[in-house]
Amino acid sequence: MADPTTPSSDCEAADSAPSRNAPGIRRDSSSRIGDTSALMRVCFVVFVLLASVTGVGCNGASVARPSPVSVAVSGRVLDWQTGTGVAGALVAFGDSECFANGDGSITFRRIAAATSDSSGTYSLTVPRTGAYCLTLDGRLIGQSNVSGPSYRGDFLTHVGTCVSRYGAIASGRTGRPVAGATVSLFNTKTTTDADGWYRIDLGCPSDSWVGFNTTFMYVSHPDYADSSRVVGRGVFGTERIDVDVYPPGVDDKYGFPIPKK
Repeated sequence: MADPTTPSSDCEAADSAPSRNAPGIRRDSSSRIGDTSALMRVCFVVFVLLASVTGVGCNGASVARPSPVSVAVSGRVLDWQTGTGVAGALVAFGDSECFANGDGSITFRRIAAATSDSSGTYSLTVPRTGAYCLTLDGRLIGQSNVSGPSYRGDFLTHVGTCVSRYGAIASGRTGRPVAGATVSLFNTKTTTDADGWYRIDLGCPSDSWVGFNTTFMYVSHPDYADSSRVVGRGVFGTERIDVDVYPPGVDDKYGFPIPKK
C-alpha cells in the first residue's frame, strides 16, 4: 500500500491514513511532530464522539454502525456438496458474544429463529443491523454481519469433515455488497459475486483440519483498504465469516478514521 500524502485537512488526513493491516504508518520527521500528533489525537476523539451521535464521518459520509431499525433476513440452508436446499433446518441468530464450552455445549442467547421449508428457504426478523452469532440445528456455524435488506442469509449444512469458509463482503459504510473483491485463504483465492458472496473449499480431510499455524483470511479490492481476519490455528470445519470493508485510512473493525501519529 502506498504511503499517504500530506493531508490538507483533518478529514483528508483520516481518509488518507493506511489501514491497520499495513506494515507501518509513515511519521513526519519535522520538529513539529509532537504538536501535530497531539492535535490529531484530540481531533480523533472529537470525531469518535460526533460519529457515535450522528453516524456521520468525514465529508458527510455515513459511518456504518448497528441500526435500531429491524431487518428482515432470508436465505437458504444448502447441502455442502450438492447445493440443494435442506428442509427442516433450524436457523438461529443470537448475541454477537458466543462460544463453545469444553463439555460440548454452547453459550448462546437466541434472538430470532426460523425453520427452513421444503426448498431450504427460511425468513426471520432481527432487531437491528450488526453482528450476530449463528447456529444451525443447535451448532455454532459462524458470525454474521447483517448489513441491511440486501443481506444474503445462506448457510451450509451436511458438511461432514469438509473444511470451508464462506460468507459476504459488504461496505462498512453503506451496507451494500462488494462485488469483485478477492478473498484469499492459504493458496486458494476466489472473487465475490454481485451479492458480495464468496466460498473457499479446502477439501475434506478425515480430521476436518487444514494447516496448524495461526491462519489469516485476506480480503482486497481496488476501492477499499486491505482487510484480514484470523480464522484460527489452521482452518477447522466449515464456518461463515462476513467481512465489512472500508476505504483506505478507516479502521476495518470499528469504521472510524485512523489518526495519524
